[in-house]
Amino acid sequence: MNLIEITDLIEHKIEQNPNKIVFSFFEMKIKLGLSDSVIEATIDLIATRLTNIGYKVHKTGETYIFQDNKYIVETNELLVGIK
Repeated sequence: MNLIEITDLIEHKIEQNPNKIVFSFFEMKIKLGLSDSVIEATIDLIATRLTNIGYKVHKTGETYIFQDNKYIVETNELLVGIK
């Protein structure tokens, strides 16, 4: 994925829900057809972009608080961004 595609993907997610953004393994691997190495690089770029625009980024296995509830980023989720 190039930076324009990544930016478009992030903007689409923000339009859907600006408070919580989730990138799943299914979405990246099946829907977008990315290889494992491309997924890893793309998730790193997404994390950087989300951090730069004020999101707290959490990856698989990490815990986070959203709307006063504690969650764990599930194994099928690669990244969660919380505003």
